[in-house]
Amino acid sequence: MRTLRRIPTQTARPRLTVTSLDPEIDLPVTRTLEQAAEVAFENCPPIRRIPHYIGQKHTPGWFWSATTGTLLGYESYLESQWLTLYDFDPTITGISTQS
Repeated sequence: MRTLRRIPTQTARPRLTVTSLDPEIDLPVTRTLEQAAEVAFENCPPIRRIPHYIGQKHTPGWFWSATTGTLLGYESYLESQWLTLYDFDPTITGISTQS
């Protein structure tokens, strides 16, 4: 049986991070999950463009969200369906996509 080695708390690095474009400086910023909890990602500009080309297998497009009052880019039909569900949920106050 193999024992797991414990990493001391002061030297442990966060394993999960979130990268987004900062709306004020328009540069990518990487944050820990704790720091990302305070960011309104729906106000951040897209970090990448959704690829589209003739013959592709998925269906990218734009979804008008009443929740955010903006267009949200999506890459697949499934993602558009999730956006529709989120937009009708009254407990959701903001939506951000990966585009």
